[in-house]
Amino acid sequence: MERLFDVVTESNASYQVFLRLLAEYDIQGTAVHDARLASVMIRDGIDSIVTFNVNDFRRFEPEGVRIVTPVELADGKLP
Repeated sequence: MERLFDVVTESNASYQVFLRLLAEYDIQGTAVHDARLASVMIRDGIDSIVTFNVNDFRRFEPEGVRIVTPVELADGKLP
C-alpha cells in the first residue's frame, strides 16, 4: 500500500483543525474518530474519502470533504 499511496499522519496542525471541527460541529462520542480522519484530510488537502459510512462524514462536506462509496468507486460512477 505504501508504494501506491502517500502516508499521512496527524500533526500539530491537524490537531488544531481537529479541535476546530469538534467545536464547530459539536462532535461527541464515536464521531470524534471521524473528525480525526477529516482533520488530517483537511490539513493535507485530501479531498475524498471512500467509506460505507456516508452519513458520518456528511457534516464535513462544507470543509471540502467529498464522500465516495465503495460501490461508486467499483462502478466508476464517481460524482
